[in-house]
Amino acid sequence: MRLHAAVKFVRSSPARLQNFKYCVEEEIIKCKGLIFLDIETRWNSTYSMLKSSFVFRKAFRKMTTEYITYRKELRLVEALICTQDWIRAFHDPIIIEERLLALENMEEEIQDLTLEQPTIIIDETKEVSDITPCHDD
Repeated sequence: MRLHAAVKFVRSSPARLQNFKYCVEEEIIKCKGLIFLDIETRWNSTYSMLKSSFVFRKAFRKMTTEYITYRKELRLVEALICTQDWIRAFHDPIIIEERLLALENMEEEIQDLTLEQPTIIIDETKEVSDITPCHDD
């Protein structure tokens, strides 16, 4: 993901982060927060990264045009953020009904699977005194 690479690149160096903050000031972005880097083990961190980066999209654009070292160090084309990515992300609606239908279908399939599985019933209980220890101390 290009956005992930760009955020990681900016946040991995104090000098780059300072340049990014300068771009934020130049673009007069009034958000007091910073860009977040997503964390693989946190399910909602990607959303936080996307949301925070969208606010700073003009600063990313300014940084790519003004800082040659930024462009040179980002040799991978994947790390460059182009305007088309922002436009595409901004105009792609999320159709919740489609997602809900897919989840409902998956839930029904899981229910069918659990109904087909035999239920194990334990009909015999043991007293604690009946259980012999594995080894004596």
